[in-house]
Amino acid sequence: MRDEIPTITLQLNYFTLLDPEDDHREKLPDIKQFIKKNIRKTCTKETIINRFPILKWLPRYQLNYLYNDTIAGVSVALTAIPQGIAYAVVAGLDPQYGLYSEFMACSLYCIFGTCKELTIGPTAIMALMIHKFVADSQDFAVIIAFISGIVILFLGTLNLGFLVQFISLPVTAGFTTAAAMTIV
Repeated sequence: MRDEIPTITLQLNYFTLLDPEDDHREKLPDIKQFIKKNIRKTCTKETIINRFPILKWLPRYQLNYLYNDTIAGVSVALTAIPQGIAYAVVAGLDPQYGLYSEFMACSLYCIFGTCKELTIGPTAIMALMIHKFVADSQDFAVIIAFISGIVILFLGTLNLGFLVQFISLPVTAGFTTAAAMTIV
């Protein structure tokens, strides 16, 4: 009698996240569809509250938070103001420019900001980038700040933040790496 060898049939089911039909290129969003979809949302109550978060949290603010918030604000100011002054000197500006930029940035972020744990103000990369332009006159710093503010206000008002999605990942990574190398 011949011994039969038992056989096992194995069926493997595998799943992949990659589509075989896909050419794996970066897909860019369609601007026309985005504008049609979001243009109606620009003046609703929800949009205004999203643009000015202070309108949401200020009516619910409790006065017993004031003491701790004051201590936190003074602590942040004691570190942020000297840092802003130092960045002004790095940029080739008078120290008062750093004081003003730190004060104005924090004051405006109180109204427009969405994250309570964030401090905003001048940075090392901005100081190094502006240094070249203010070598002749410090007035150029004011002009650059004003123009960049107008551009950002325009982009924010028209909900054009989605345009950042058109900047490819290699460009973003390259800029971040170059900024880090410039600081080092």
